[in-house]
Amino acid sequence: MMVKIGVMVIDDDAIARRTLARLISQHDSLALLGEAECADSALPLIEQRCPEVLFLDVQMPRSSGFDLLRRLPQAPKVVFVSCSPSHTLQAFDVDAVDYLLKPVIPERFAATVGRLERLLFSSPQPPEKHHKTDRICLRADGNVHILPLPRLIVLEAEGNFTRVHSVDTTPLLISRSIGDFEERLPAPPFVRLDRSYLVNLDRLNHLERVSRDLSHLWLHGLSAPVPLGRTATERLRKLLESPLREIPPLEPEGLGREAAL
Repeated sequence: MMVKIGVMVIDDDAIARRTLARLISQHDSLALLGEAECADSALPLIEQRCPEVLFLDVQMPRSSGFDLLRRLPQAPKVVFVSCSPSHTLQAFDVDAVDYLLKPVIPERFAATVGRLERLLFSSPQPPEKHHKTDRICLRADGNVHILPLPRLIVLEAEGNFTRVHSVDTTPLLISRSIGDFEERLPAPPFVRLDRSYLVNLDRLNHLERVSRDLSHLWLHGLSAPVPLGRTATERLRKLLESPLREIPPLEPEGLGREAAL
């Protein structure tokens, strides 16, 4: 017998509950354990049935979805379902698995189910690589920035943080290590040349030798060069496998598909 993920739907809108129940019924990995129309009626059901996942509305009478989570001693995994994207930042703060916008379409729901299956069924795996045409969501200064990967120029390590340089935006200081970015960004074109820099090879302009132990790497879209030591310079030359003048032109900067939150 297949192990199923126990889920509950909590939404004050009856139509929204029926829609989610129908979508849940189309996935063999999910089992609907109950429904509730508000936080007060949801609390005893959650305690009794112990769902692994809540499909949770954000705005409900008297108590919001976030209020409900604060009242739970140990909250299940949560997928927020809302009419508005304005609560995305709060969803980051409570480690939501996903954030669905109403009306929820089957394809988008299926992607969420796949994420839940990987999270709850799979043994730990290396993080999934983004595709080079993806968009990446970055949180900085209280805002979420959605950037196409081709527009990223270079990522610079600053302790446990990373400063992301991209086209037409000011550098963003992100609370993620450069190693985390290295695991997720596609290689090529993104290559870690040394401890400090992760470079988009598609944006190479030219390499300038300054001294025996120092080179300046110039990148399209960056006003100042990236300093490279001798080892990083040799690593770059080997990666290119051809003279720098033969580097292909930049690809068109299409938006591509959006990477998950």
